[in-house]
Amino acid sequence: MTHSDANWQIRIARVEDIPALHALIEASVRGLQAGDYTPAQIEGALGTVLGLDTQLIRDRTYFVIEAADADGKMILVLPDMTATFTSAGTPVAKAAINATVDLQIQPSSNGLGVAIQLGTPNINVDVLDDIANETKFTNDDLSTAVQLTLSSQIASITALLGGIPLPAIEGIQMKDLSVTGDNGYVMVKGSLQ
Repeated sequence: MTHSDANWQIRIARVEDIPALHALIEASVRGLQAGDYTPAQIEGALGTVLGLDTQLIRDRTYFVIEAADADGKMILVLPDMTATFTSAGTPVAKAAINATVDLQIQPSSNGLGVAIQLGTPNINVDVLDDIANETKFTNDDLSTAVQLTLSSQIASITALLGGIPLPAIEGIQMKDLSVTGDNGYVMVKGSLQ
């Protein structure tokens, strides 16, 4: 399966993608979790809790997104999530969630970093019947609650990602950034000063 438009392509991950996916996940965990966990906790979680399930790739059920060559625009796919509603710790309903969000990486307003902009999410919610809906809300009400919650979380994440600074190394800073796509990769280019 391959789906694409002028800005991005979703395709089934291939075995040859595994090294790049491992590296991406490890870099993301180490970078994004550094403020919340000790290095020992992060290393302990990598490969066990936080890692790539290569069996999904072999089963052809793991997808990757590649940026278009022209402009680096992408779409973020949030597939096959579930939400379990509980009351006093007892599950009372369950919903399946699939969402897509337009994603664009641009230079930050000060030119010293990048900004990740998330668009309005397209969210599909189905209340599942493996747990009877005992919430006293209709399935439509539960679906709306999930959509509002996920939309709010995405808006909060967007605010946090509005200005990601690129580090200066030994006083050398990358400035005057541009963001483009190149062979499926987002390319950040600039001048060193």
